[in-house]
Amino acid sequence: MITYIAPSGSTFTFQKTEPYTRRDKSVTSLDTWQAPCAHPGCFDFAVVRVPVGADPASCKAFGKVHCQSHVLTKTQVKERWLAACTEANTKITPEILQQLIAHRRAGVPCSTLALTYDFSESRIRAITSKHVKNRTYTRKV
Repeated sequence: MITYIAPSGSTFTFQKTEPYTRRDKSVTSLDTWQAPCAHPGCFDFAVVRVPVGADPASCKAFGKVHCQSHVLTKTQVKERWLAACTEANTKITPEILQQLIAHRRAGVPCSTLALTYDFSESRIRAITSKHVKNRTYTRKV
């Protein structure tokens, strides 16, 4: 059994190679792969068809995580993205902001703060940048 684990975490399993006729009537073959649908409680499969021998790591098709019944529309994707952004922005309370600023002024790196607080390094850097002067480091030669 041939499997491929996509960056999304989905495990695709090779199923079969089948013939395919293009619009210009030329004949080729496609490899069919499938992975369990990511929708909770769904037992159907997300099916991907790619040219025979195509490298899974370079095919965008392996980004598919839902079966045909649960594929999100562009509007649904945008709504989820906006909800996630709103939720992420509301997590920063004034108390947490003050703690982050105090730690950054004390010289604690963003990477260390990212381990303590539930924010990425870039987010911590962005929200504390106007309160903390950027330090420049000189390299000893």
